[in-house]
Amino acid sequence: MPKVLSKPSCFCNGVPVSVRNKISDAVDFCTDVTEITDIVVIWISKWSVDFNLEVSHLRHSHTDIAILVLMESELESDILDALKAGVDECLPQAVSADMLNLKIKRLAASLNTYKELSQNKAKSNAVLERIRQEESFARHVYQKITGGALEQAKDYFSVQHSADGFCGDFIFEMSSPTGIRYVFLADAMGHGLAAALSIMPVIHVVKAMAHRSMPITTIVHEVNRRLNVELPDDRFVTLAGLEISPFSQMISLVNAGLPDICVLLKNGSLESCSSHCMPLGIAEGSAFSFEPYTFKIADVSRLFMFTDGLIEQENHTNETIGKEGLTQILMDYALLNKPWDDISILFDEHKGDMPLSDDVTLCAIDFSKFNIADPDSGNEQDSRNGTVTFNLEVKGDYLKTVDVPAFVSKFLYATDTNGKIAGKTFTAIAELYQNGLDHGVLNLNSDLKNDFSGFEEYLNKRDKALEALTNEDSVTLSLSCGSEEGIRASITDSGLGYDYSKVDPDKHSLSGRGIALVRQLSEHLEINDKGNQVSILLRDN
Repeated sequence: MPKVLSKPSCFCNGVPVSVRNKISDAVDFCTDVTEITDIVVIWISKWSVDFNLEVSHLRHSHTDIAILVLMESELESDILDALKAGVDECLPQAVSADMLNLKIKRLAASLNTYKELSQNKAKSNAVLERIRQEESFARHVYQKITGGALEQAKDYFSVQHSADGFCGDFIFEMSSPTGIRYVFLADAMGHGLAAALSIMPVIHVVKAMAHRSMPITTIVHEVNRRLNVELPDDRFVTLAGLEISPFSQMISLVNAGLPDICVLLKNGSLESCSSHCMPLGIAEGSAFSFEPYTFKIADVSRLFMFTDGLIEQENHTNETIGKEGLTQILMDYALLNKPWDDISILFDEHKGDMPLSDDVTLCAIDFSKFNIADPDSGNEQDSRNGTVTFNLEVKGDYLKTVDVPAFVSKFLYATDTNGKIAGKTFTAIAELYQNGLDHGVLNLNSDLKNDFSGFEEYLNKRDKALEALTNEDSVTLSLSCGSEEGIRASITDSGLGYDYSKVDPDKHSLSGRGIALVRQLSEHLEINDKGNQVSILLRDN
């Protein structure tokens, strides 16, 4: 019968010792919450199956104690069986008291280290759990602040992996009241919450300008200007932006610092749209310029955009997927109609057990499934009699903040005007109001925007002019609709007037496109002699 903690006086001077004659009694003693056991010493003559079971039970039920066996047998097989059962140290019974004391002290030191590590691990887990809870709450708040912009539609594919709690890559989209869709992929410098915060100015600008159906070039320039003002010098954002217009049936694309965007055309050819400007938040003025890529919607089959984390992730042999490798994979998936969800599995197989070196995002748009507003929908003949007229005058400092296009949107909704004519009306008035404010009231030179390098200067002058507004400055909108006469609108500003006959924009101009677009949308357009009032007539046809 093995004895537990027998002959304690040999080596336990000054240490509380409890003696038990059975291992089962020792197990019960160790289980007693009123007692604290650190080391169990067992005297036996020879290892047996019964001892093996009892010691294994003691070890599995009490992982925070040390077990030392003094065994009369010195057979290697007995010692090996004891160690396999969970014994920490096995010594011959003939061991000296000094040696036994030293072994026990070392076991005690190891046990203390183990307990400290266990306590630290528990504290670390508690901290990590608190961080996870805080990140979950922060995500909820972040989603509320961004107004749901990060909620993606289900008509395109995306996959995302985060190297940290918060992902520094973002896919977000918005639609204008006219049906224009904007899709953005942004990669903020760094990881986690710091990167996420860098995206907030981007989303706020895009939301405001998308609501006014602004072109993608104007949006990107304004985002760059805001980031230069609001971000620290060591922070920037790479961004890809798409504008899909149901009216022009065109896709406009901007790439500011991301890997090549792949556009697969229906004729089987692949267009690579490389970055044509620096990331946003770095360059200002003439140093920030670009020309958008444009495609006809009817010509495009699929479009792929991704962040550099996808092509730079290494596997266990330090190999990366690479731009060429990913392009070929995407082409194969597109041409063979493979499910896009397999891309995520393929990436996981490549990565294996390697940690993520960066956030990873892929966005794939199949234009046969992508929802593009039909400008001819909802054009049933309006049989109502009568007219509805709305007049709005905005003066002084209110010109800085009043969202006139929002009034137009509410007017169209209130009069149950929808379909193609609603889209044309909103777009035309938004353009005319912007022209009246910028070139009429603020007297800004539109030629600055014809030069991409002058766009920043234009925006800076606009800010200064807005600060100098007086109560004499105004823009007036008159809007009426009726079933027989269509929709009539006029915009009058208090400025000196503008010679619209000089406007002759090309397809990439940043200025003049507004009035050219309004001419295209309107059945009739008239400008007064002074050049500070534009009147239009819009119909369904």
